[in-house]
Amino acid sequence: IESNGNITISNTSNIGNADNIVDNNANNNTNSTSTNTNTTDTPSGLNTLYNTNGTILSTNSKSLIKLSSANSIINSDGNIITNGDITINVLADYIINGNIYSNSNIDITALNITNNSNITSGNNITFNSTGNITNGSVTNANASIVAMNNLIFNILRDTTNGSDSSSELYNNTGNLYNYGKILTGNDLTINAESNVYNGIIDGSNAKISSNGNLILTAYDYIINKGYIISNNDLTLTTTKANTTNPISSTLNSDTDLQSYVNDLLTINQTNSTGIYNYGRIASADELNLNSNSTIINYDNALIFSNNTMNLNVKDYFINYAGSLGTGLWSKNNMTFLNSSSIPSSNINVLANLGGTIESYAGDININANGIVNSRIYVPTQLPEVLTFHEKKDDSWNHYWYSYDLTGTPTRQSQILSGNNLTINSTNLFNNASTIQA
Repeated sequence: IESNGNITISNTSNIGNADNIVDNNANNNTNSTSTNTNTTDTPSGLNTLYNTNGTILSTNSKSLIKLSSANSIINSDGNIITNGDITINVLADYIINGNIYSNSNIDITALNITNNSNITSGNNITFNSTGNITNGSVTNANASIVAMNNLIFNILRDTTNGSDSSSELYNNTGNLYNYGKILTGNDLTINAESNVYNGIIDGSNAKISSNGNLILTAYDYIINKGYIISNNDLTLTTTKANTTNPISSTLNSDTDLQSYVNDLLTINQTNSTGIYNYGRIASADELNLNSNSTIINYDNALIFSNNTMNLNVKDYFINYAGSLGTGLWSKNNMTFLNSSSIPSSNINVLANLGGTIESYAGDININANGIVNSRIYVPTQLPEVLTFHEKKDDSWNHYWYSYDLTGTPTRQSQILSGNNLTINSTNLFNNASTIQA
């Protein structure tokens, strides 16, 4: 379907465009509208637009492509191309298996949106979903959504069957699943009423990247196993409060400390909400992580800021990462604070377990009720073994017992400030590790 002007297709019956281009091009016709109400090569079904191995093309720079369907749009290995805007409205799920390209803006609205191909805009892209948005799959990491300017995701829960915990539809929608690449030349904004998953397995190459500001907000979780990168300011926020907090900030003895560390080692995303990083979160400018519950940076993960880093968390912040090239690193100031209360108050607990927290040239300010900076294991914390010894010489037999320490010490924790270090805390335990300014 080709036009030098606008293309508008609104169907209440089936429309098919298979393996061809239907030419509707008129010379000097910059305001024409092509409306197809016929059925051509259409598989069985109702209220569906099929573009199978075909092309919907509009070449004028001011032309529009508007596609609306009451059921679905099947763009199977087909292309939708225009120098102008593309607007797609589907009252059901929309699965994209063909390329969509606009030299201007792209707006897509549907229930569940699944992209298995490439969506590219020379200007802005906006997605509106009342279900889930999925980019790629476990076996398809090549799916991409690329906007040369701004990109916005608005992902709401489906309230068709209600808006409480008894509705499975409500509970399982409002998510962004990214297995491929989501890229912008300017700002990127993601608002998910449930969760954001970037990558599914550790070491994933899934990428959410912005050349401008990146603002990512979710209600329950942000789980990153790939790359979240901004060339300007980066802000990640989860808003749901933690309903099951097994950790106490009352640490009054070494026994409390060891018990506390053991509890921390069992924490995962199944019993709390918040931000969980297994990959790379990096900002070329200011980095802000905000959680109304928890932030955990796992072993071999990195949280990086080329300017200042603000870590606002209510319940607990845990860092396990400390090997070369991992941990928390900021070029300038780094601040730990609970900003969910007014005025701001302390984090419940900051735990650095075999991890590295470092500011290169700035201050570190830690405001927490309890602070643990500890190796995960040291030999003195493990059971001693009673060993029997026997030695014979020419005239004597020697017997004795000794208590030997077992185990190998794990990596020490480090809190390193390139300038000033300020700690406001009721309880501070530094166990075989380093705190330095």
